[in-house]
Amino acid sequence: SVIGQKSGHFRALSVRVEVSTDVMAGRKRSASIAEDAAAGPSKKTSKRTVSKSTFEKWQRVYERDHQTLTWLRCDLDRDRRHVVSLFCSVCRKYEVSLQSLKNFSRTWIAGSTNQKVSNVLDHARSDVHKAAMAKMTADTVKASGGSAVLTSAIGRSMCTLDIETRARMKRKFDLCFVMAKESIAFSKYPALLQLEERHGVDMGHAYGTAESAKSFTGFIAKSQRQGFLTSLSTSTRFFSVLMDGTTDVGNVEEELIAIVYRALDDTSRQVATCSRFLSLHSPKRADAGGLLECLGEALKLVGIESVLDKDSVLSVSGKPVLIGVGTDGASVNVGEQTGLKGQMQSALPWLFWSWCYAHRIELACKDAFSSSLFSSIQEMLLRLYYIYEKSAKKSRELENIVTDLGEAFDLVKGGNRPIRSCGTRWITHKRRALQRVVDRYGAYIAHLSTLVEDSSLKAVDRARLKGYLVKWKQPKLLVGCAMYIDALKPVSLLSLSLQGNDTADIVISIESTLKSAKTLQSLTQKDPSQWPKLKLLRQSTKEVDGEQQYQGVPLDNLDAAVDQCKTHVVADVERLREKMKERLGWTDTELLRALLVLVETQSWQQKDPDAEDDENMTELQAAVQY
Repeated sequence: SVIGQKSGHFRALSVRVEVSTDVMAGRKRSASIAEDAAAGPSKKTSKRTVSKSTFEKWQRVYERDHQTLTWLRCDLDRDRRHVVSLFCSVCRKYEVSLQSLKNFSRTWIAGSTNQKVSNVLDHARSDVHKAAMAKMTADTVKASGGSAVLTSAIGRSMCTLDIETRARMKRKFDLCFVMAKESIAFSKYPALLQLEERHGVDMGHAYGTAESAKSFTGFIAKSQRQGFLTSLSTSTRFFSVLMDGTTDVGNVEEELIAIVYRALDDTSRQVATCSRFLSLHSPKRADAGGLLECLGEALKLVGIESVLDKDSVLSVSGKPVLIGVGTDGASVNVGEQTGLKGQMQSALPWLFWSWCYAHRIELACKDAFSSSLFSSIQEMLLRLYYIYEKSAKKSRELENIVTDLGEAFDLVKGGNRPIRSCGTRWITHKRRALQRVVDRYGAYIAHLSTLVEDSSLKAVDRARLKGYLVKWKQPKLLVGCAMYIDALKPVSLLSLSLQGNDTADIVISIESTLKSAKTLQSLTQKDPSQWPKLKLLRQSTKEVDGEQQYQGVPLDNLDAAVDQCKTHVVADVERLREKMKERLGWTDTELLRALLVLVETQSWQQKDPDAEDDENMTELQAAVQY
């Protein structure tokens, strides 16, 4: 402390001496001070400056480790000899994308005045800069038509692996692909790896977590999408979009978007219809504007920057053109004014809008069968299903009854529990539920008869089941089930032809539509007593002690029930034909037949355009004329 005090005393003394000297010097000293002030700060207080040659040296030296030639830039002074500030050109380019990252700063975007080499290296090692470099690399690879997977850390490391490690990684990728196709949770991935190890497969110890499985699956998806988009841009000129809403495991609304197009198969050399998943988006709003934003984001992957800009849709060089959109019939989709359809068709007048064909068939059936005998049958199917849905005891008792009845009656082999009549296959579910009731009618009635006498059940439940039993023993419901099986067959087969795993072919669709229309018309013209399922039911009915029985259940006044059902079901079929015409546009079946002749191009190879008496050519010319 004494040394400090003395040193302070000497500093203060030296200052006083200098001031005294300056005062004694007079104006000459004052002029000297003014000149020094004009000359700028002394060397002790000036900031560090880097020459242009030193900056260029930094770029060359650190290029191998940090790619400084790509991003390190500077602003020079007036003489262009010294550096004023340093900045990163890549971070400046992707500033908007980087703003959401942790530790984001605009220092190296606006320009850093810290001209130390350590500052350059710190920025090169920062997470924000690495993210910017990754985005630049991904854009470069995408522009050159390469795979975006190679821009990731794992993708780059795969290129330097030895043969054994590469084989292990390939097995892991194969396993993740199967898990994704079979909808197996990522949490099962470590257990599946252990199973493979027990089978003697060398899976290695790296990348054995559920997070790794998620990452691998993401790379597979990116690779497949990139290949699909490349194929789309080179193999077809036009494409359509399919849109539908769904919810994820968190009950969050998602919009699924797929692409349908026709392309030439290199192997078979045949033109085929292809349907591929494109993307999944979460709409910000549940209106047409929100859906339009989702569709716009999806079409950017195809190269269309603005979905409502006609020039953007048509003028993309080498890219296919959007010509159609398929949705369901919700007003937010098909509204002519404020709906998605109205907004898009006003901007793209050539756009063809399709309302899901199978959905329209379902709505036609709903319109035709409302407030009819089918409503009572539908109620029976639903209540019968819920009797057995969550009761293992009742299901076991039903199995025993079916086994006993199978020895006395020739029952159709198959399941025993009632089938839910409401499902994703729509009409097909209803028809299968009706078929199950007819096949197991005796077992259901026998089991209900025992349940109403079961004292272990509550009195309220027994009374409810007794009411069901009295109502369902009426032959009208059984006969109605048999007749509606035949009535729903044409539209059920048409719906199934449109819901296969493979994309429906236009020829098959038109053929199925014409066949369904013809079959429905023949049903109205044919005596319902001769319908196949009702005819088989009457043949299976036996007379026991002067009464008609089916699978051991008495059917009182069966003939009267058949006559009553004939009137109801035939009227329903006629209404179904009208509703199908209304929903599907069956008003001109001749036009459909003419279209079928035109689009069935395989038969053109057998046609001789120069032969005047060629019947096939005459048919084709007639279709064109129509």
